[in-house]
Amino acid sequence: MKIINTIQLKYKNPIQINFGIPDSQEELNEMFKLRFEIYKNKNYIDPEKFENNMDIDQYDKDNKCVYFIAEVNKAIIGTARLIIDYPLPTQIYFDFEEPLEIQNIPIDQRAEISRLVIKPYKLNNNRYLPRHITMLMLFKTIADYSMVNNYKAGYAFVKSRLFEKLKLIKIPFYVIKNYKQRYPKDGILYKYFNDPNDPVIPIYYFLDEITEFFEKIFNFRLFFIKKGNLIIMKNIFLYDFLVNLKRLL
Repeated sequence: MKIINTIQLKYKNPIQINFGIPDSQEELNEMFKLRFEIYKNKNYIDPEKFENNMDIDQYDKDNKCVYFIAEVNKAIIGTARLIIDYPLPTQIYFDFEEPLEIQNIPIDQRAEISRLVIKPYKLNNNRYLPRHITMLMLFKTIADYSMVNNYKAGYAFVKSRLFEKLKLIKIPFYVIKNYKQRYPKDGILYKYFNDPNDPVIPIYYFLDEITEFFEKIFNFRLFFIKKGNLIIMKNIFLYDFLVNLKRLL
């Protein structure tokens, strides 16, 4: 992995999570298998449509993606990707009027966040690594990469339950209004798109707002110490408590 960010969590035995870009075929294969495992377990896909238990779609095959992974003790526990293309998947799978703010962003400065998956990681018999920490750091790593590579805005589509969690932590994603889904019936994510109990919604974002959000979070000295690309989390139990009370962010 080409490491972009690292966070260290101060438990009795400190845990270090590295975030970056996979740089070997072995890491890519492990990432594709993790995506497959999570989506299969959530009943988002028909497993028989995939080869070798790996979630690989046409965007992967056409090399239109930049991948990001989270790794603990040499095991990948989370991943996301940035799709570089036009039109972007959200524009294909939903019919909507593009927000005026996005129209002002050049096409080659837009990208789509996609395939965010996080695997539970057990620390001991009673406790798991907080998955929202992994999620936040994946988003931060995507934002850091986007800043260097001049991507300024973009789209994503997420499950409504996940979007409610994103709203709780106040990360600046916005719902696209007055949309109509048009995902094809023969698409590999048809089941993902058509769960009436947890529908998919299209969203958009602006990089400067995402970056400002993370500056605010990780400069909160009660909880974090920043040393370059290393973030040390000091009070994880209090942090968890305040997040659960919705009083931190």
